Amino acid sequence: MMTTWILVGVVAVIVGGNSLDIVWLQDLNLNWRDILPVVAVGLPSYTFAAALMLAIGLIIGDNQEAESIGPLFFFVAFIPLWIILPIARDINGYLAIILSSIPIASLITIGFRSMFIQIPLWQVLMSLTIQMIFVAGALWLAIRTFRIGMLRSGKRIRWNELVTRRKNFEGEEGR
Repeated sequence: MMTTWILVGVVAVIVGGNSLDIVWLQDLNLNWRDILPVVAVGLPSYTFAAALMLAIGLIIGDNQEAESIGPLFFFVAFIPLWIILPIARDINGYLAIILSSIPIASLITIGFRSMFIQIPLWQVLMSLTIQMIFVAGALWLAIRTFRIGMLRSGKRIRWNELVTRRKNFEGEEGR
């Protein structure tokens, strides 16, 4: 998917700059200081969303139920777009910094902010730290859900089973 987006971007720049004579695409300069924070924050944000969707997909066996939960991820991811004016008014304000740290919303927020300012390194590191904690939790949840689901055949997994310790069939305490 990432390769597709990169290819679409490259084709858009080539066609827009050469064939359509769009001036700002003809002399496009990439500022890596602004692109690297977006990429650095985007990777754990994507991993978090993928692991969380995997865990939820393993818990929910019904396609109809899964389709109703899917839009919630988009809702959280697009919160920065719905409140873009307050973010733009105070690009270094509390709201912008908080949204830059929320795992799924951080990608759009940092991408938007990096168009206007250079994001301070401490904010990028804070966002990465928070996101890595959430990634670890989401991966743990996905792995735990997968393990419990493998022991069941067709039985629904309940949320409380994921966080409580149970004795497994060998008498050992499960993790």
